[in-house]
Amino acid sequence: MKQLKNAEFAEWEKYKSDLAKGRILQADTIRFICEACDFDAEKIGQHFLEMLPSILPPRGAAAKSHISADEPDETGAGKTESPCYRPYYDWQEKLWKVDFPDRDSEEGDLLYVASEFAMTSLYYPYNTSETKGKKYSGHDHYFEGVIHALLDDPEGFTIEGFEEYYSEQERDLLSSIQQKLLDGDRHRK
Repeated sequence: MKQLKNAEFAEWEKYKSDLAKGRILQADTIRFICEACDFDAEKIGQHFLEMLPSILPPRGAAAKSHISADEPDETGAGKTESPCYRPYYDWQEKLWKVDFPDRDSEEGDLLYVASEFAMTSLYYPYNTSETKGKKYSGHDHYFEGVIHALLDDPEGFTIEGFEEYYSEQERDLLSSIQQKLLDGDRHRK
C-alpha cells in the first residue's frame, strides 16, 4: 500500500479544509449558483464578488505559502521551510500588496508592487528640452509617464540614443503621438 509523504498529506488536509469552508467549488455548486442567478452573467459575477471576502483567507495569508526546500526523509528530518511572499490583490482596499518577512509591506498599483517584489523596475529614459545636453536624462518607470513627458514637450521630447529601452510598438506609438501633436501645433499657427 502506497503511503503519502508529509507534504502530500498536508496538501490533502488543506484540500479537505478548503472544501469544507466552501473555498473549492464543485460542478453541482456552480450549476446551482448559475441557476439561482438565472444564468445572468452580471448577477453571477456580483454573487462571487459579494462572497469573495467571506471565503478568502485572512488578509495577507493568501500571499504566504511555504515551499519545502528539500524533501524530508522518513523521520521528517532535513525538512526546511521558507516563506514565499507573493503579491496579492486586497479586494477590500482595492489595491495590490506584498508582505515581506524582513521589511515593511508594500502596496499600490500592480506594477509598483511587482517591482518591489522583484526588487527591480522598468526604466524608460528620454530627453526633453529641459534635460537635453545635461548629464542625466529624464526617465520614468511607467510608460504612461513617458507619454506624459511627450505631451508636455512634444517639440523637445526624444528617445534618441535610448531606443533599446523601448519595444518597436512603444517607439511607433511615441512617434505617432509626437507627429500628431506637432502637426496639430502647425495647423493652429
